[in-house]
Amino acid sequence: MVQVEGSAAPVSLKDVKIVSVLVDDEGNYGRIYSFGHYGPSTKANLLSIRTNASPSSLHISEDHMLFVVEDGVRKSVPASAVSVGDTLVTEFGDTTAVVRIKSAKARGGVYAPFTTSGTIVLSGIVASNYVAMQDSDFLVVAGIKTPFSFQWLAHTFQLPHRLMCNFFWSECKAETYTNEGVSSYVDVGLQLALWYVNQNAMCAGLVFGFVILPLLAILSVLDIVVSNPVSFTVTVVGIVVARKHVSVNRVGKA
Repeated sequence: MVQVEGSAAPVSLKDVKIVSVLVDDEGNYGRIYSFGHYGPSTKANLLSIRTNASPSSLHISEDHMLFVVEDGVRKSVPASAVSVGDTLVTEFGDTTAVVRIKSAKARGGVYAPFTTSGTIVLSGIVASNYVAMQDSDFLVVAGIKTPFSFQWLAHTFQLPHRLMCNFFWSECKAETYTNEGVSSYVDVGLQLALWYVNQNAMCAGLVFGFVILPLLAILSVLDIVVSNPVSFTVTVVGIVVARKHVSVNRVGKA
């Protein structure tokens, strides 16, 4: 169940489309711009997690991430790593203990909405939009834990998707899905990620150093620019001025 902005009662994910929903523990709402998974008839094994925060259990796949608080530090971990007694983040800005975990079957399909913040509140618990590709909170390359969490990695690599939906809304409104119910756009990145985590140490290290790191650097800078109106305006003006300057120089030399 998710809290939709303007609705008095929580709404089932199967009835949610592109709307504004509660996304974090500070009472903020964010727009659902896409569904990473939209499978009304999909059958899947899930985890049913009960906490003291809500009378209803949270049903989530094992690799989808939740936010656990350990020694005052919040970290995103796959749901399969959560145990009874662990502390999760709630919609009210505090924490709650897990009191029961059991296996469950998907009833009424499987849905994974993507929000602009990368998080969403489900059954009173703050959950990630994304899945962890390893049984770890951080990406492990060649046996070495990197400083990049799967939450940050997934949200950063989703930046082009978010921008596309922001500027070319008709494309996202008509998004298509694979036979498994995965967004066609998301499936490309998912398959690449699955390929990467199954490579040997040498290949994984080379791809990380020469492909992933440069892409992350570019996307991080782009995210800062588009997230800050002032930076965005200055960048656009700078590009326009630079192009005019180059054109003037060419005309002068001619």
